[in-house]
Amino acid sequence: MSKKKVTSYIFLTLAIGMTVFIFANSMKTGEESGAQSGVFVNLANKLLGLFGIEPSLESLTFFIRKLGHFGEYFILSVFTATFILKSFANKYLPAFGLCYCFAVALCDEFIVQMNTAGRGPSFRDVLIDTAGAVTALGIIFLVVYLKRKKAKSNG
Repeated sequence: MSKKKVTSYIFLTLAIGMTVFIFANSMKTGEESGAQSGVFVNLANKLLGLFGIEPSLESLTFFIRKLGHFGEYFILSVFTATFILKSFANKYLPAFGLCYCFAVALCDEFIVQMNTAGRGPSFRDVLIDTAGAVTALGIIFLVVYLKRKKAKSNG
C-alpha cells in the first residue's frame, strides 16, 4: 500500500474519530457539559488573573464554550479536508469537507443536543462550528496554494 493511501486512511480515521468525539460531547447532559467546560473556565480565569485581567465568569464561560465549538470543527475540517486532498489530489475538493462539517454541526445541534437532557439546539452554535471549519479550510487552501506556487517557481 502506498504512503499516500496510508496517510489518506489515517486522516479518514481521525475525521471519523473526531466526529464521534463531537457527538459524545453533545450526549453529555447540560450539567455534565457545564462541569467539563468549568475546568477550562477556571484554568483560563487563573491564567488571565496572572496578567491582571478579571473577566466576569459568565463572559468567560460563554467564550470558552464557543471556543470549544470553534476548535472542534477546526480540527474536524483539517482531518476531513486532508483526507479528501490525499485521496483525490484535487485542490478544490477539500471544500466538500466543509459540507461534511456543516452536516455534522446540524446533526449535532438539532438531533443529538435536542434530545439530551439540559441541552438544546442553537443555530448560532452551528454558525460558530462552521466558522471553525471555514477557518481551517482557508488555511489549508493557503498552504496548498503557497506550496504549488513555490513548486512552480523552483520547477
